[in-house]
Amino acid sequence: MLTLRHLAGCVMVLVSLLMTTAIPVCAQQKSLQKGKASYYSRRIDGHRTSSGERLNNDSLVCAHRTHPFGTKLLVKNPANGKEVIVRVIDRGPFTRGRVVDLSYEAARRLGMLSAGVAMVEVSVYDDTEIPYKPKEYSMPELELEMTHRDNDITPEWQKGKNHKNGAAKEKDKSHHAEKDAKSHHTEKDVKTHHAEKDAKAAMTTDGHAMEKDGKADAGVAEKAASDVAKNKKGNTVKRKTTVKRRKATTKKKRKK
Repeated sequence: MLTLRHLAGCVMVLVSLLMTTAIPVCAQQKSLQKGKASYYSRRIDGHRTSSGERLNNDSLVCAHRTHPFGTKLLVKNPANGKEVIVRVIDRGPFTRGRVVDLSYEAARRLGMLSAGVAMVEVSVYDDTEIPYKPKEYSMPELELEMTHRDNDITPEWQKGKNHKNGAAKEKDKSHHAEKDAKSHHTEKDVKTHHAEKDAKAAMTTDGHAMEKDGKADAGVAEKAASDVAKNKKGNTVKRKTTVKRRKATTKKKRKK
């Protein structure tokens, strides 16, 4: 059963709801202005306004008599339903029956360039909204339980790390292999150089020995040739002597 305390609580809730919904509507109705709107001529582009800011035809700005500078106003054209949000930077208009002066771009968006003057509704633009309860939505159920544990599973971040470490190890191995190959080639080159040096030394020694032997053989041949020449000369002398002796003997015999 409902008690007086519960009823009082319900009444207070209803009153608070009514106040939160009614006050903005009243304030909006109070700040709403209806009247004629005009727009700046394009020839005064770049002129300084009452706020000190220069007018730009392409900006969404306006002039108002009472609202502070920087206030955002929502201007609606009831004839075609178009709306535009402008910012107050100037004072005016001071013509009877007009409530706002718009920039050229704002007037173009409201569709009042050809008319020049149009009836509009001006209100303060408030971008704050009453917070509402968000819509409820259901999240899908996730099965996070694992039936078995696999020790071979490696996280993605660790895979990249292992890959980098493996690449570094492979690089080190290739570097060491290249270094060993270079050292092996160097040792082989040194051994080959020593072997070639030894072969050259041996060839030089053999050449010297052969040269000595050749010289010795040449000396023996020269000696033999000189001996033969001496023998020939001696034989020739002997023959001449024999011939002389024979001639002398023959002469003696003839004289007798």
